[in-house]
Amino acid sequence: MSIKVKVGGGRTIKAVPKQGQSTSIVAPAERKPQIVPDSVVLGIDTIGGYVQQVNPGAGIVITQTIVDEAANVVIGHADTSTAVSTTNPNLSYPKNIAIDTFGHITSFENVTLNPLNFSANSTVISSDNITIGTTSLTLGESTSTLTGLTSLDVGGPVLSNTLSIRNITDGRILFAGANGFVSDSAGLTFIGTSLIASGGVFLNGLQVDGQADVDSLNVSDLTPTRIVYAGAGGELVDNAGLTYNGTSIVATGGVFLDSLDVSSGQATLGSVNIKDLTQGRIMYAGANGELIDSANLTFDDVSITASGGVFLDILRVPGQTTLGSVNVTDLTSGRITFAGADGELSDSNKLTFDGSTFTVTGDADITGNVTIGGNLTLGDNEVDTITVVADFTSDIVPDASNTYSLGTPTKEWRRIFTPSLKSSSGVVSIDETGAFVLPVGGTADRPTTQARLCQFALLVQQIAFRD
Repeated sequence: MSIKVKVGGGRTIKAVPKQGQSTSIVAPAERKPQIVPDSVVLGIDTIGGYVQQVNPGAGIVITQTIVDEAANVVIGHADTSTAVSTTNPNLSYPKNIAIDTFGHITSFENVTLNPLNFSANSTVISSDNITIGTTSLTLGESTSTLTGLTSLDVGGPVLSNTLSIRNITDGRILFAGANGFVSDSAGLTFIGTSLIASGGVFLNGLQVDGQADVDSLNVSDLTPTRIVYAGAGGELVDNAGLTYNGTSIVATGGVFLDSLDVSSGQATLGSVNIKDLTQGRIMYAGANGELIDSANLTFDDVSITASGGVFLDILRVPGQTTLGSVNVTDLTSGRITFAGADGELSDSNKLTFDGSTFTVTGDADITGNVTIGGNLTLGDNEVDTITVVADFTSDIVPDASNTYSLGTPTKEWRRIFTPSLKSSSGVVSIDETGAFVLPVGGTADRPTTQARLCQFALLVQQIAFRD
């Protein structure tokens, strides 16, 4: 059950079970609440638990003394003595108004309309007309014509599709007169293609952004026979160091040109300095035959350096050449190069290298000493043969002891010429069924230079040992 307290109205506490209805609170074994002006003192329950706390809503102040059976809870209206207010003139109005639960205004902003464009009385705000010359416009209205103006001062640029000035004559050039007044003259006209100045044009300066066609031009500060060129600001000037005598151009101190076009014949120059070339770079013909250079092609008085490579159809160097890298387009990747006819670099599919293996397809004839590092495999089939003509000048040592054989049971070596047989154990054994065949001979057949001999004596049919 909820409790509704109406401040400033009747002082009866009523239960509100449903909107629009009220019921007096009389609980069993409970003393009725006591009501004093602007407050309610809740009664004391003589049977059950007592009221411990009442939570206020917006605009309500709760004053609670102690929490026990004798507790007094005072419910009062919030203090609104500090609420804001305003008094506005006719062209001002408040906005962004904040209102609390009880309808109190807690904050707002004042806004004022421009009195040049608006007027107001106590109840109505109206927009005023704007008058330019004799043309009157209401707020929001536009017009294509302004009348009644005697002058117009525009501080910034004026944009207009068309502009008509009544006291100007058709075909005449306009210019600024006294006080900036737009004027014209019969001596300066334009007929649609040509600008005509009667009596000539005398200018301290002339700037033409496009093409100018002049039948005759007399510049009073130029000297005869001197060549005219553009000076500061594009002014036509001349110099005693650059003249033309009717046949030859004479430039005292040399000629420095951005470009030179000699299309009719040969040009012979004693010396030429091209400013946009860089020292140490090799020149070559660029677009339209212009002499250009590149940082990728240089010469340091000894060597030519081409960064990024040199691509040539033919290269002939009578002396020694050191190249960082060479790309020969008719060579095939992976093939070994060699000198062909006339020293040309050639290759063959029978001589290749894949980065780790050197492959020779066919015969190889090597004259001189050969040193091969790493593992060596001779032949790739048992039908291949090895013929050794030279003598061995080193031991033949197997990679692992007691692992590999010299010959096979079906391919035996015929004889071993050696003065001794040794093994790591000191014993030489026969690992197959069989025996040693001892030499046959008499006493005269015995070697006399070696002790501890074993020989089969034919006469006595015995094995004879000699100390």
